[in-house]
Amino acid sequence: MASNPTTTRTTDYHSTSFTIPMGTLTYLFAPFYWKTHIAETPEILNLYLAKINENVQKFPTLKPQDWDCDVHTNFNAPKMQLDPAVLGAIYRKYLQDFWVEGKFGLANMHIQQPWYNSYAQNQFQEFHGHLPNDFSAVHYIVFDETEHQATTFINPNPTLSQALQVYRAPLLTKCLPGAPEHSCYQTSFTPQDVRQGDLVIFPSYLNHYVKPNMSTKKRVTISFNLQIS
Repeated sequence: MASNPTTTRTTDYHSTSFTIPMGTLTYLFAPFYWKTHIAETPEILNLYLAKINENVQKFPTLKPQDWDCDVHTNFNAPKMQLDPAVLGAIYRKYLQDFWVEGKFGLANMHIQQPWYNSYAQNQFQEFHGHLPNDFSAVHYIVFDETEHQATTFINPNPTLSQALQVYRAPLLTKCLPGAPEHSCYQTSFTPQDVRQGDLVIFPSYLNHYVKPNMSTKKRVTISFNLQIS
């Protein structure tokens, strides 16, 4: 989404030196994710983690009937809801930074009811999106970056990414592994820079999933959607 500032370089053609401008890289039609760190994560853990663990102990797997996954979630579980006023007060100031840095202009952001997902060993979330919302967010409140993986995003142009895998293997070998700038060439992308306490925001149309938790440590997130008016 961002462009690099134009710089110059000195070139020598036939012993004649002159200065030419370097190019500017501009991304077009690019989905994105925006990441920040929530300083109040310990406060949120103190408020909710004990209750979440109690709920998980009662119902190791809890999910809506149409979800094809293995997870404990309070999504559509009214008796287990998180307080939207408390969480909204914490998240809203960070959302303002997202809105300003994204240069989206004047708008009202409405935080929909937040929910949590708790993943024990081998639990996972299937491929899905969050339309008709505008943006979606994941807050990693219990997350060990040495053992857990962040949300995996699916390339919304599968025809291009799959064709490149077949026909342009030499190009793909030159792409730096894990570089977000090269994610357009991959069928999926998992951010490698996520830490406990981070909040990731992305367009709700961007399909994503959570790989099986291979760790014995629980992986817990709080998610919410944003609608704009």
